Amino acid sequence: MIPKLQILLTEIASRRRRQRFHTALAITWMLIIIVSFILWRSGFSGGKFALSVVAVLVIAPIILHFWSRRGLRDPHQIANSIGKQHPELQTALLAAIEQNPDPQSGEFSYLQSRLLMDSVTAAERDHWVDRIPNRALRYSPG
Repeated sequence: MIPKLQILLTEIASRRRRQRFHTALAITWMLIIIVSFILWRSGFSGGKFALSVVAVLVIAPIILHFWSRRGLRDPHQIANSIGKQHPELQTALLAAIEQNPDPQSGEFSYLQSRLLMDSVTAAERDHWVDRIPNRALRYSPG
């Protein structure tokens, strides 16, 4: 695989992991708020209640951070997810990932080069990286 395609796939995976983390964190916080409100309205209050809410607020982001980092490291998995959005490219992208240069010359054949360049061109034309916009990731760590 050529470095440009590797960089594109790495950036896509990074953005998707960050989006996954923030979505899961938002859902977790909403659930904490709802459960806390229900418990508070039912008369459950005091030190144990506050301690449990604070514990969940501290522990949940840590767990979600590690969960969001899991997966999306394999280029095939990223290519499959892109292929779902662009079915016309799925087999070409998977084939492009599998390409290796000739061991003796260190270069790709004409057909390999063409396949790789077509994949990179499609990535730039269809804005694969921008599917998750920068503004959605502005406050994302890493």
